[in-house]
Amino acid sequence: MTSIPIETLRYLVMLDDGLNYNQIAASIGKSHQAITQAITAAENATKLPLVNSSRQGNTLTEIGARIAVPARKAIVRYDQTTAFIAVIQKVSRNEN
Repeated sequence: MTSIPIETLRYLVMLDDGLNYNQIAASIGKSHQAITQAITAAENATKLPLVNSSRQGNTLTEIGARIAVPARKAIVRYDQTTAFIAVIQKVSRNEN
C-alpha cells in the first residue's frame, strides 16, 4: 500500500478548491517548486495521474478529484487530532 503525506493531500484539496500552485505555496510558506515536487512524488509513488498541468494551470485529474474527497475528510480528522493533542499537552503541563 502506498501512502501520500498529509501535506500533499492538503495540496490536492487546495487544488480542488481552485487554488493554483503559486497560491498554495504562498498560503503555506513554501515554494512553487516544493508543491510541484510533492505532487510529482505522490504521482510516482502511487503510479496514478493526479494533476493535469498545462499553460492554463494545474487541475486535478478525475482520479485526483476522486482522491480529494476522502483526503478532505482525512485532513479535517488530522487537524482535529493534532488540536486535541495540543490541548492534552497543555492540560498535562498544568497538572505537573
